[in-house]
Amino acid sequence: MEDEKVIYTVKELKELLGIGINQCYTLINTDQFPIKHIGKKIVIPVKPFKEWLNKKEKL
Repeated sequence: MEDEKVIYTVKELKELLGIGINQCYTLINTDQFPIKHIGKKIVIPVKPFKEWLNKKEKL
């Protein structure tokens, strides 16, 4: 049984989207972007991220 990924780190999101780290943090800091904080760490839940990505028309 293969474990499915539940969250992305900021670094993984950066690589997934092919953008720089500064652009990634700019995106993360928008009110409409799905993030969670675990302590000081920022993580991006996969399911809400995919929903956000599918409905987003323009970045």
